[in-house]
Amino acid sequence: MNRSAFLLTFLALTIATTPFPGIPLTAASADDGDVKQINKELDEGDRTATREEFDEFARLMTGRFASEIKLIHDWPGHKKKRGDIIAGIRMVKNVADGAAFMVTDAAGTGIGHELCTYNTATKQIESLIVFTGGTVMNCITWKESPDKWNWVLTGSLEDGKEIKGRGYWLSRDKHQQLHLISDDFTIGGKPADKLHDKYIRVK
Repeated sequence: MNRSAFLLTFLALTIATTPFPGIPLTAASADDGDVKQINKELDEGDRTATREEFDEFARLMTGRFASEIKLIHDWPGHKKKRGDIIAGIRMVKNVADGAAFMVTDAAGTGIGHELCTYNTATKQIESLIVFTGGTVMNCITWKESPDKWNWVLTGSLEDGKEIKGRGYWLSRDKHQQLHLISDDFTIGGKPADKLHDKYIRVK
């Protein structure tokens, strides 16, 4: 076998047996435990952010918005039901000299409050969210691009049903519109409807 043929054969064998980032390992190169761990890490990804990114996110979020919300669940505290569309107002302001921002979300008969800040220990943008009816959520947000900010949350209803979700904020029309989007949201282990709330900046 000449040198060129040997190199081509070696390269083909290397590609066939070497795991690449983003591709789960096969049984030939790792056991099931390794595969599950690697897939878990890929699924979670890097959720860290810098303080500068938090400041950028705060600038994007602050202001006053008219909201259009389609309920993805029969939320406690709301008279409207799953699938109904409600209108509201979202007001966001900086607090604690810019170390955090506070959100007040009022729509239909429900109201929610959120405190969002940067945690220097975890290097994450973290939020505590509380809604009418006792719904509580903890959320982590991180930057994918200037117009797209990913988030993942966990929480519970007042009756103890677990909430899990992940999605993203999408900025449009030079930050005059904010869209809250998710197709991966479960409540009590059951899929909720797809989430797509719209916020139009008025100030």
